Amino acid sequence: MTTTEGTMTTTEEPLKAAPSEFETQVLFPEAHQRRHRRWAIGIALLGVVATVVALLASSSPKTTHPSARHVGLARWTPLRGTRKAAPAVFVAGDGKGGVGVYSTNSGHLIRTLSPQSPGGPDQQIVLTSDGSTVYFAQPSGACSGQILSAPISGTTAPAVVISDPGRLALAPSPSPSSDDLAWVGVICGSTGSTTSSSLYETDLTTHATSDLGAYSGQDELAWSPNGQRLAVQSNSTVQVFDVTRQSSETGSSMKVSSGCRLASPVFLTQDQIAAIRTCFSSSGSLRTSNALVFNVVTGKAVALIAAAPPGSTFQGLSVDSSGQHILLGLVNSGSAEDVQVQDGLLLVVSRDAPTDAQW
Repeated sequence: MTTTEGTMTTTEEPLKAAPSEFETQVLFPEAHQRRHRRWAIGIALLGVVATVVALLASSSPKTTHPSARHVGLARWTPLRGTRKAAPAVFVAGDGKGGVGVYSTNSGHLIRTLSPQSPGGPDQQIVLTSDGSTVYFAQPSGACSGQILSAPISGTTAPAVVISDPGRLALAPSPSPSSDDLAWVGVICGSTGSTTSSSLYETDLTTHATSDLGAYSGQDELAWSPNGQRLAVQSNSTVQVFDVTRQSSETGSSMKVSSGCRLASPVFLTQDQIAAIRTCFSSSGSLRTSNALVFNVVTGKAVALIAAAPPGSTFQGLSVDSSGQHILLGLVNSGSAEDVQVQDGLLLVVSRDAPTDAQW
């Protein structure tokens, strides 16, 4: 309200005109569009949240077991240098008597390379150092069998590498260069019992075979990184000898206490071997099961890789080509699984694959 020289003048804000029919038709679609945009944004946000949740679930830690405490030995640590990722796959039995390739990430079977033969399940499955080829023993009778190889890609069928009608071929172990294959030949008597065993080395290019002498081990062999030594599980210990001597003359034996035995030897370096030591009480009950590092020269245990939880035992040990990742089979009364040693923990890799898995 405004007053001017006695005259009163009233000013009022003009009323807004009602929207025309045309304007109403324009405003309604705009409102719909805004609602659609809000719905679209909401759905997009829900999608983002779902994706994040899925990623977090997929990257969540796998089941772990603490390594049991062990007094007296230093804890093993991987070799220094650039940290490499664990192998993407490992090999083991496929659960049906054949050879299988498994995913390290999921632990599930990817493919079967060789189904079980009529002679029985394939066994003693090992990988070459470059991870491209698998070797395994395939029985064909009570005391006969061959050694075959196959690419882990599964692109070609397995091929026979060692075949001797008079011998059971066992324990294939390819050299670091994959040029040679160490293996055990067993001769059986008329009753099927073993009469003799010998250790052989075959040149995979020329197929020339050298007899390294009588063998009394338990079909577990391992090459040193330079291809000059072989570690052999023998009775309760592991023996190492020089293959360049063309003789099975023992170079050294790993020291093991009474009531204990060693198994699954694998070279970590030229002068260090990893092996599983399992010890029993005088009554035969399990006491401890440890994965240890031994000095090849002195034969003494120098480091602890892992100690199995109480009531469990390790079965099968594998080291990848970088020497940084160790795979163990862990067995107890109710289950068996493959575990990876990681920062003092036993990380479960697979519950699908049999133990004695290799990478």
